[in-house]
Amino acid sequence: VMALFFVLTVLHVVVNYIGVDVLRLRTLNRERAEVLLASVVEGVAEDFLSFGMKSDESENGSISDATFVVPKPEEVHESLYQSVLTLLFPKRCSVELGARFHPDCCKAEYRPMLQLLIGERYLLRTEQRDNAKWAFSVKVVLLYGAKEMDEWRALVHAKILHRTLQKVQDSNGGIVQNKLEYHYQLMEWSYNWVRSLTSADGGVLHLNSLARLGWECDRLYFCSGRWRVAFENEKND
Repeated sequence: VMALFFVLTVLHVVVNYIGVDVLRLRTLNRERAEVLLASVVEGVAEDFLSFGMKSDESENGSISDATFVVPKPEEVHESLYQSVLTLLFPKRCSVELGARFHPDCCKAEYRPMLQLLIGERYLLRTEQRDNAKWAFSVKVVLLYGAKEMDEWRALVHAKILHRTLQKVQDSNGGIVQNKLEYHYQLMEWSYNWVRSLTSADGGVLHLNSLARLGWECDRLYFCSGRWRVAFENEKND
């Protein structure tokens, strides 16, 4: 009886896994969002390797964001395994969304990055990782009052920054400059791309553009945690 129960339980789990796996949901969780962004992020990172920092001189890079093809919901296949890992262990991800505020963000050398993102509801910080596949991870600190579009722009920015750092590492034999100034330059370069790609004026990654492809963008299911930062001058306004 126990053997039969075990076999039926395993069969039930397998059938449910297959059933869920064939679903093509229209909502955006973290895993589906990363699959959706993959080709765009890869194209932008390749653009940096080809043209360097000069690729942002035309505001939206040396290649037009109109050349990117963003997949529709039925074209996106997410890994359930990766989704569960991201949900249970968010800090293991190369990009941590909703990270805690770090004291380094208060240092004078970090001020240019704060000024770069002064109009945004998020901050980015790179952190060196030990014994990991990638030399750096990107921590995303969300500010108090961050909305769906803010979280989306933060994820796009962080993914572009991380993938570019990863490609620089691969092309340099595993070496990436661990200099805050260099990371700031990359952050500024990638931010120009973010502004273009998520522009309300036809940006291919603006949530309205995704909605026209069939995605449901009223709410994002990123599990970005409960940490939010509010600065003193904002709390007094």
